[in-house]
Amino acid sequence: MEYDDFELGALINAIGELARRSLGTLVPVFFAIFALGFAVDYFFGDAIWAGVVVGIGQFVIGYFFAKELARDAGLLAPGAIGPGFGAYFGVSFLVGLGTGIGYLLLIIPGIFLQIRWMFAFPILFSPEDNAQGTDSIARSWAMTGKVFWKLLAGWVMGLIFTAIAFYAYIYWAFVPDQPTHLLGLAVANAATAASAVYALLLGFAAFLLSRNDRAELERIFA
Repeated sequence: MEYDDFELGALINAIGELARRSLGTLVPVFFAIFALGFAVDYFFGDAIWAGVVVGIGQFVIGYFFAKELARDAGLLAPGAIGPGFGAYFGVSFLVGLGTGIGYLLLIIPGIFLQIRWMFAFPILFSPEDNAQGTDSIARSWAMTGKVFWKLLAGWVMGLIFTAIAFYAYIYWAFVPDQPTHLLGLAVANAATAASAVYALLLGFAAFLLSRNDRAELERIFA
C-alpha cells in the first residue's frame, strides 16, 4: 500500500489493516461494550445514573483496548507496560472536558477539538514520543493541523454508527408498545460499540499515517 500522501483511501486501508491485526482484541472489546450497554438499558434504562455507568464502563474498556492497539500498531513492544491508567485518565478527562464544552458551544467547536486532539491517545501510548499528560494533547494539536480535513472525513464516516444508534433508541428501544423493543436495544448498543471501536481505530491508524514513516508502515502492515 502507498502511504506517501495522507489520502482518505490510505486511511481507510490502514483502519482495515489495523482492525484485522487487532481482531483478537477488537471482538471481545466490541461484545463487552455491547453487553454492558444492553444490560444497563434493559434493566435500568430509565435510571438517571444508567448513562454514567455505561460511560465509565466504556472508559475502562477503552484503556485496555487502546493499549492493545498500541501493541498491534507497533507503538508498544510486546511485554511493554505502557502508560498507566492514571495517565490515560488524565488525558481522557482533559480531552472529554474540552470537547464537551465545545459541543455545548453550538457543536462545531466540539467537532473541531475532537479532530485536533485525535492523536492524544496514540501519542500517549507511543514510547518514541515520550509524551506525558497535556504534552500528548499539545503534540496532537500540532500534528493534526495539516491533515485536519482528511481526519474530519474519516470521522464523518463513523457517524453512520451514531445515526443507527440514535434511530434505534428513538424508534425501537424505548417505545413500550413496540414489539421489536429488544431488537432495538440490540441494534442501538451494537452501533454504539462499533462507534467506540471505530473511534480508536481511526485515531491510531491516522497517527501512523501522519508520521509518514513508510518503512515502519510497511513493516507493520506487511
